[in-house]
Amino acid sequence: MLIPRQKTPALKVPTLDQGHFDLLTEKSLRGTLVCFYRGLHCPLCATYLKEFQSLVGEFAERGVGTIAISSDGEERTQQMAEKISADGLRLGYNLPLSVARDWG
Repeated sequence: MLIPRQKTPALKVPTLDQGHFDLLTEKSLRGTLVCFYRGLHCPLCATYLKEFQSLVGEFAERGVGTIAISSDGEERTQQMAEKISADGLRLGYNLPLSVARDWG
């Protein structure tokens, strides 16, 4: 579990449409909201991601970057993007389970 003032673990993943994501070099004015989700098989995650996607613009207006990440591969992540009609939500994939554990 991460606690305030504790350094976050490294986080680097490919994304569907925005190249490679690296939290260390992310240039958001007020930080980046990272959402980890289980994957395409999770109906609750799809519902949550639809809601998250609807808020991406509001986060951006406040200088907060956003990304949703799972351990699914590129194909399954693309299927999730289609399932939720992703538009503007950055989706990362291929998160190693060891890194997911580091993040709790």
